[in-house]
Amino acid sequence: MGLEDRFGASDNPSDDTIPVHQFSFALREYARGKMTRGEILTAVNGWVEMPLSASEQTDAGLLADLIDAIAGANGKVVKALEVGDVLGLAELNTAGYQTRAELKAKIGF
Repeated sequence: MGLEDRFGASDNPSDDTIPVHQFSFALREYARGKMTRGEILTAVNGWVEMPLSASEQTDAGLLADLIDAIAGANGKVVKALEVGDVLGLAELNTAGYQTRAELKAKIGF
């Protein structure tokens, strides 16, 4: 199971569903330099009953790497917004935002 599988449909969340809005907020705070990767993982693990697996933590790290690769504070926040938008559409099972390959292509990794 990849990190994207933990966002789930908003009308049927489980105790292991990562809340997309909170995750997006945390990514933006990370982009602004206000949270660390470790703080995001701690926050996520506090929101769900089942902690993130090693592969899910790796996926979260890849998202952080994407943000880190962007030059300038504004660009980093825009990238974090983009990731949040994609995850939000995935949460709603929007066509074109459902598979791991589609999400990776939309996010850009």
